[in-house]
Amino acid sequence: MGIPGLTARLSGRGRPVTLAYTIETTTSPSEQQTQLPDALIVDGPSLSYYIHKAMRESASSGSSTGASSGYRTLGARIVEFLDGMEKTGMRIEAIYFDGVLPGHKLDTRVSRMKQNVSYLRKAVLGDVREARMPDPPFLVPAMLQALLESKYASLVQVVPAEADDYCALHAKRVAAGGLSRPLILTDDSDMFVLDIGRSSRILYLSSLTHLDILHGFRYTADMYCPGEIAFSAGLRDLKQAAYYMKVDKKITFDAAIAKVFRIGSETHEGYASFCHKIAAHPASSDHLSKAVVDYLRRMDPRIAEVAHQALLPGTRADPEVINASLPMLHEDATRFSVWKVGHDVRNLAYRIMLSQGSSQCIVHEYSRRGEGIGHSVEKCTASWQDELSEVLEWMNASILQAPLDTSPAQRWQYVGTVIALHFYTEYYAEPFTYERTVTVLTKAEPSDWLDVHISGMVQAAVYSVRMLNHFLDLHAVQGIIDGDLTRLHSLLVDMPGIAELFERSDTDTVGFWKSSAEELVAMLVPFEEANDDEMEKSDDKSEYASTIGSNPYSLLAR
Repeated sequence: MGIPGLTARLSGRGRPVTLAYTIETTTSPSEQQTQLPDALIVDGPSLSYYIHKAMRESASSGSSTGASSGYRTLGARIVEFLDGMEKTGMRIEAIYFDGVLPGHKLDTRVSRMKQNVSYLRKAVLGDVREARMPDPPFLVPAMLQALLESKYASLVQVVPAEADDYCALHAKRVAAGGLSRPLILTDDSDMFVLDIGRSSRILYLSSLTHLDILHGFRYTADMYCPGEIAFSAGLRDLKQAAYYMKVDKKITFDAAIAKVFRIGSETHEGYASFCHKIAAHPASSDHLSKAVVDYLRRMDPRIAEVAHQALLPGTRADPEVINASLPMLHEDATRFSVWKVGHDVRNLAYRIMLSQGSSQCIVHEYSRRGEGIGHSVEKCTASWQDELSEVLEWMNASILQAPLDTSPAQRWQYVGTVIALHFYTEYYAEPFTYERTVTVLTKAEPSDWLDVHISGMVQAAVYSVRMLNHFLDLHAVQGIIDGDLTRLHSLLVDMPGIAELFERSDTDTVGFWKSSAEELVAMLVPFEEANDDEMEKSDDKSEYASTIGSNPYSLLAR
């Protein structure tokens, strides 16, 4: 997750480069282009956030409150970007996505989640139509899906580590072969201290600018060669200098170099831990079948994180704990966490996943809790047949209740809406209106923060089912699925990807959803005694298990 300010303090040590494409020179590259590295290794999450930031900055108008707006457009843009890289003479070698967060970086992730909570709590004080929301919660899996549906699919991998570790290993291997010059495309400053090979370069995405020119376009950027920078400074690598810059955020690169020569760093307190944390130790998956490994490589990264920890014990920080960090959804952060919705479904999903070899572990599920971030503890018991049968019954009932002629995405939107609205009526006294129901079903722009919150509840419900679907898929790949698991799996088999699930389609009109909205409002009769202020305001101390005891599909029988 980077060394703060490292690239800024390396300013002037990068080499400005231009990656140009014009129609006249496509068959005769310029001399400058032939000098560029020709094997491009991509840090997938870094590129995803770069694309989103670039598109957000270039947007001239439009609301930003829609939690999923633009997933299709963003997916198309990342493919277009890589096509452009190829046109400049690059050869896309590999695209890596994070599949597990190292245990020592959990605190950093929690800190960033807290920043998003603070951002949301400030946003809710203003008009929802003018709010600038945090990044789309499903940005990375949406980008991954777009790449898996493109010509780059065979180059994409979700790995049992951080993406930068595999980018470094790949670059080092390519550099050692001597047949191609590797260039790593990233925004992660950790790459400067990883062993990427002496000749490997880093193209820092934050410095990348695009300019349309006559008959083509060009990119300009700063390109760094850590091996050359270290050699020119008289060092083997940049680890020692980077360590001092991490400890002292104000020290310059030159001062850090001088300090290395003056006192060294091998014996400095904390240096050994620093080196251990940046060392790449890929977990071995040799004991897994090729089919399982192939499925893990294209799995939604946050869901793959649980699967990797379950199947590969070496990826766990604690042998008895599996960490699950839920995406930060757009919500009213002054109310209870939207992730309380769908808890029963996720708990079953964890049990199914852990039954594949890690049944003695517990799951720490991280999400917003009140004004901060906390985790619930999921203890997965040996027997969960009753829970499986109950969820199977829920799914069957909800699918039968869904409107006719719905697409798979619309059917799951309906299911998620029923779960969310039942939860709402159990904990809020305010009646749920037809207008709000239509807003949720049509994925329309929210009119207030309660609309945002309920839409987040629906997304939590749908994503919980998506997690269950992924783990059942993995179960099926291993050939150990039968009985009720098979029946449940068959109900989820047509569940679409992120862009389809969480983005409005042309058929999501008021007319299409009108009768469904009327039926839902008619059956969602609020309880006379809502679960008062604790649920209305916050959930700092409440336990998921104590608040989700009822069947979220119980209203379907009415």
